[in-house]
Amino acid sequence: EDEKAEKVWEATAKFMHPTADPGVWDMDVIKVQSLRAGKPWAVFTSPNGTMVPARRSAQGVGVVQSSSPAYNLTGKGWHWRSTSKGDTFAILADVVAELDLAKPLSRRLRLRAPRMDASPTEGGTLMVFQGGVVAERFGERTTCERLECLVADGPGGEATCRSVVASGRVVRVLDKQTLRGDGATFDPKDDSAELVGHVELEEPELKGTAQRL
Repeated sequence: EDEKAEKVWEATAKFMHPTADPGVWDMDVIKVQSLRAGKPWAVFTSPNGTMVPARRSAQGVGVVQSSSPAYNLTGKGWHWRSTSKGDTFAILADVVAELDLAKPLSRRLRLRAPRMDASPTEGGTLMVFQGGVVAERFGERTTCERLECLVADGPGGEATCRSVVASGRVVRVLDKQTLRGDGATFDPKDDSAELVGHVELEEPELKGTAQRL
C-alpha cells in the first residue's frame, strides 16, 4: 500500500535466519527504526525477537529500549507494527518511561507501569499506561490504574504531552496536599489538575470532599 510513498521503517539485526513458519525471521540484536520525512524518528532495540517483514511487524519477549524526540522507554516483552498512520507498539511488563524530553529534567514526566500501549491518533500518539501506574514530575506524585498521554509534535520538531488523563483510584500528592478521586485531567501547560468523582482533599489542617475539584 506504500509503493508510491517514501520509506517509513527499516530493520537491522546482527544475525537473522528464517524460522519454520513461512515469512517469520528470528533476529538477534534487533533494531527497528521508524522514519518521518525520510529521517529516523523512533528506534526500538532488543537482544532478540522475531519479525514478519510482509506484515511490517516485530515482537520479542526480552528487554527492550525505545527512544524518540518524544520519549525514552524501557521494559520487557514487546511488539511493534508499522501502519500507514504511524507506529503501533506495546511494552508488556516493567515499563519505565520519560516523556516531555524538550523540557528541563525537573519538569519531565516520569512513569512506571506494568504495561504500555501506543497507537497513532489525530494530533499525535496516544500512550496508555495500565495497571498500578506511578507518575512523577516537579515534586508531584500521582498513582492510578490507567493513564493516557497524548504526545503531540511541537513546532520545532520536538514532541510534548498535550494532555494527560488518569483514571481508577487516582491519588495526587503535592507537598503536604493529598487529593483522591475517580479520575483526573492534567494540563501540562500550566501544571494544573482537575479531579472528578468522590474527590477527597487532605491537608495538615484541612479535610474536604467534593464531586469536582
